[in-house]
This record gives sequence, structure tokens and C-alpha cells, in this order.
Amino acid sequence: MEFTSESSFVFFRFPGEDIKKYVGEWKRYKEGDEGFIVQSFVGESYVLDKVKQEQTGGDNIVPPVSVSVPFDTGKEEYLLQLEQFIDVCRKGELDKVISSRVSSYLTDEQIDVFELFLKLEKKYPEAFVYLLNIPQEGMWMGATPEILLNKNGSELETMALAGSRKITSRQSSWGIKEQEEHCFVIEDIETKLNSLNIEYSKKETQTIEAGEVAHLQTKINIPVKEEVLPKQIADALHPTSAVCGMPQQEAQQFILANEHHNRGLYTGYLGLLEKDKINLFVNLRCMKIFAGRFDLYIGGGITKDSDAIEEWKETELKSKTLLSVIEKM
Repeated sequence: MEFTSESSFVFFRFPGEDIKKYVGEWKRYKEGDEGFIVQSFVGESYVLDKVKQEQTGGDNIVPPVSVSVPFDTGKEEYLLQLEQFIDVCRKGELDKVISSRVSSYLTDEQIDVFELFLKLEKKYPEAFVYLLNIPQEGMWMGATPEILLNKNGSELETMALAGSRKITSRQSSWGIKEQEEHCFVIEDIETKLNSLNIEYSKKETQTIEAGEVAHLQTKINIPVKEEVLPKQIADALHPTSAVCGMPQQEAQQFILANEHHNRGLYTGYLGLLEKDKINLFVNLRCMKIFAGRFDLYIGGGITKDSDAIEEWKETELKSKTLLSVIEKM
């Protein structure tokens, strides 16, 4: 089966499960819709309508041809952006803000996109991995460990995932900057749940690994209540301070005014929203796919204690999640 830039589809694999393929037609989400959901950083929320599930294998993915010049945030440009983001935190205007950039990988080789997806899902078995095309938004692929909302029996589960370091430094203690960044995310989630009068309980903070990077993670459990729809909770949590900042509204407006690219689906969320299965993930390590080009979206949390050079290095490290797979094709 051939898929092009005009096709509506998603391949996805949850941790510990088999790959699924849904083919149908994307439509704007409306309350009560069920199926595979995609929410962008700001703006649209889509659901795949008239979905049918098929066996994977033998699929030909034809990436779109880009009509624009590759947008690549170079080191010098990104360092200037970082200094601007750090400065607004040092002035006390924001407690935290997420700075992101685009790194374009160009190749003359013809890369099999579906084979790339298969390699990605095999390399990151503990992540949610997907490949999708929405004609209005483009072709995207990613692998993310961050749960936005997950149904586990009679409870919903969300998490705070923030603070990053190299896995090679796993023996050292977490720095003040990373611990503070993580606490901001927990505080943000608690504030949003309290605003909906939702009960919750926190688990002990742990260190988890995703690709080349380790993160601090705190899981938060929420009893399922009929009076509050899961999509309401997901939309209240989104965008989390882990992908936006605090205070949320001010951080989001600062990002939209000062980043030089449109995030699109990056730092949105996606996954299944059904009566008996809710698995929504924050869209972190991801890329937009074109013929001969992959636009990688990467970023990090900025506070008053951030160092621009170290933040640049962190984005380089995070880019390896996807680059390590592309470069071996």
C-alpha cells in the first residue's frame, strides 16, 4: 500500500505492544470523539475518522517534497535565543520557559521511511513511537517517553518529566537547576488538577533513561470520575510546564513571540482516546519528514540558573535519539 502527503494515516506502537496501523480521514476534534488524537502545540486538535486497522508490512511511504528552504537554527543563532530566554527568567518575568530549535538533516540518499520507523521502534522499546501524516500538518515521526494521560484500571496517570543529563553521569547527584526545573513541572500539574477539583496522589521521584538522556520523573495518579472527561484533563494539563514553562500563559506567549519557527505538532500530544483505552503522550523527540530532509525538533527547560552553552549541548545530545537511527539507514 502506498501512502503520500495526501494520505491520512498513523502507524504507532505503545511500550510493550505490537505496531498498529490506522487509515482513515483526519477531522477536527469535537467533544465526545474517540480514536487516535493529535493535538498541536497551539491550535488544532485532530482525530482520525472512519478508522480501520490493518496489518503492517509492505507499505511504501512517499515523503512530501518541501517547497520551502530548510530552516535550521544554527549554534550562534540559538545561543542568542537562549540568552534572551535566560534573561527573562533572571528578571523574574518567568519562572521557567522552554526554548526549542530546528535541526535539519539533509541527505541525497533515498531513505525508506517505513523502515526508519521500524528501526526507531526497535531501538526505543520503552517509548511511544509513531509515524503519521496529516495533509494539513505534514508527515511526522517520533519517539517519546512522556505520558500526558494514561488509563490504568480505575485510575488515570500523568507524570512530571523534566531535568535532563547525560546517561554517562548517572552516578552523580542531580544538580539544583535540574531539581528546580522538575519541581516547577510538579507544581504546574498540581495547580491545574486543583483548578478542576481533581483528587490525585504522587509517587516517588525516579530517574529514567530515554535514548542518550536521563530525566527526573514523578508519576501522579488520578481516580477516574465520570463528571470529568479525560480530554478535559488532557487539555487542562497541556501544554505542561515541561514543554512550555511557568506561568503557562505568559511562557506560551513569550515562546510564540520569540522562537523563529512554528512548532507545529512538536510539544503537542497524541495517542489513543477511547472508552476503554486512554494512552496520550507528549510529542517530544520528533521530526517532520520531507524527501531528502528531516527537520528535528529539540529543546530544553530554561530557568534563571541555565547556561546557554550547556543548553546547546543538551539539544545536541537529545538530537541523537533520532539522528542515530537516520544515520544508520
